Amino acid sequence: MNAQNTDRDGDGDVSTGSAGSFAIAPLTAETWDMFERLCERHNGIFGGCWCTYFLTMPSEKTFTFEGNKELKKQRVFEDRTHTSLQLLTPQWALAQIDRLCM
Repeated sequence: MNAQNTDRDGDGDVSTGSAGSFAIAPLTAETWDMFERLCERHNGIFGGCWCTYFLTMPSEKTFTFEGNKELKKQRVFEDRTHTSLQLLTPQWALAQIDRLCM
């Protein structure tokens, strides 16, 4: 799957100015580090859930920050997650994202 640029206002231009462009990339082993840094900056998202609440059964969880993180990582590395990342990227990074998502 290729990363997709998002045309937010329908004018055909995905650029957001000098900051870069938006890109959608699947959460995979290759993009895990970006997701991990994002979650750790925000206390694991929703107090340590790591986006596992709706995607796993209660019996799979330890209900701890580290346990949920490891559960999410395991599912990502087993290609058992359906998560995507919306990234604000500098223009030069879009080619890198496309390469990772092929």
